[in-house]
Amino acid sequence: MLLFYPRPEGLAAIGLAAGRLQGGIRAGLIWSSTFGLIAGAGALALTAFGIDALALVRVGLPTETGRVIQFMVVGGLVAPIAEELFFRGVIYGYFRSRLMPAFGKTGIAWAVVVSTLLFVTAHGIRGGLPLTQIIGGFVFCIAYERSKSLAAPIIIHSLGNTALFSLSLLAR
Repeated sequence: MLLFYPRPEGLAAIGLAAGRLQGGIRAGLIWSSTFGLIAGAGALALTAFGIDALALVRVGLPTETGRVIQFMVVGGLVAPIAEELFFRGVIYGYFRSRLMPAFGKTGIAWAVVVSTLLFVTAHGIRGGLPLTQIIGGFVFCIAYERSKSLAAPIIIHSLGNTALFSLSLLAR
């Protein structure tokens, strides 16, 4: 299985076509806003039932200010770019290109499932259902598929991580 191979489309082959970046950024901001509203409504509903919604998404952060800043930059910017390039641009793109010709739209669904499972596995399962990674993996793939731009899942992933880290910081 050859995942990395030169293609005539260049970076456009993994969703980084210059002509699609602006639309991808716009789509990422819209998806992020919508997802944020849904997550906020869910948190309010859980709180109404006496469940600590922050406990479900709390991230262990360092205690020193400099390390927190480093964590936010790496986790909120560097990691989302690297992970989206790999999991959506390479992995999802590979499985989509291999499964869609054989299975049509069902091939896309399988590519979403496979790349999401690999994404979840790479984040390590530390007891309990890794709901944030499962939902994120599906949302990132669907946003990429719909926008045809890797900028969309990068924006969603980056803003989502930053929101989770910020909430964890505020909940200390």
